[in-house]
Amino acid sequence: MNSLSKHPKVSVIMPFYRQDQYLLDAAICVEDQTYQNFELIVVDDCSTEQSAHDILAWRRMEQLKIIRLEQNGGVSEARNIAVAESSGELILPLDSDDLITSDYLEKAVAVLLQDQSAAGVFTAVRIFEGDGKHWIWHPTASMPELLSQDWPNTFLYRKEIFNKIGGYDRNLRRYEDWDFMIRCLEAGFRFSQIQEALYHYRKHAGGVTASKDYSVKAQLLTTSYRELSERYLEDLLTQQVRLYETSVKAYQQIYDYYQTHIAGDQSAIHGKNGSL
Repeated sequence: MNSLSKHPKVSVIMPFYRQDQYLLDAAICVEDQTYQNFELIVVDDCSTEQSAHDILAWRRMEQLKIIRLEQNGGVSEARNIAVAESSGELILPLDSDDLITSDYLEKAVAVLLQDQSAAGVFTAVRIFEGDGKHWIWHPTASMPELLSQDWPNTFLYRKEIFNKIGGYDRNLRRYEDWDFMIRCLEAGFRFSQIQEALYHYRKHAGGVTASKDYSVKAQLLTTSYRELSERYLEDLLTQQVRLYETSVKAYQQIYDYYQTHIAGDQSAIHGKNGSL
């Protein structure tokens, strides 16, 4: 692994396709970083509504570069093009409907400068919805968990590992980040972790998660990653049991809350109405 410079430049790569209402907020959260040695490369993947230029050009960001594709190539192709146009030592993918905290780059870069053998760094994830609901996810960079769950698409990594594993698979329009990380771990790269939720993932009807076809992931596990799946089968089954048990506990808590706070109150109301 090559040594990083003392103040490495970060290339934030942002594919954009029909996320008009969120793009400006995503760009502003990058612009407001406390660590200012960065560039923001937005690849407009032939968006059919407002263009990225229409939404962002007026901001006059010195670090902003907008690339407009003549035809839609998918998120993998957009990310690969952005990296090819980048000049930073470090790459941070950020979707145009997501956010990072203002100190994300400062803290993530500091970790990589301290741990020069790490290929990248990821953080805890705050998943939020428009109604104010949110929860924290703590992913881990282990193969069993990665094979059985998803992977956050926003994490800071060295540009050299992108080149070594061949970038994002342009044949994938879903799970490209998950596939990218699997290939990184297969290649022996190690990642550091920050326990703070510095990456904020927006969950909404028009988002990638809402439109994910899980049959695609199942097909990948039984074809491209069949050998890996068989190698980690016992760990995968253990992980799935653990996830099931966690879900059962969560639903039991919801049921207990309902019985204690809602069902009881409704019974009391019906009882009063019946006595009138």
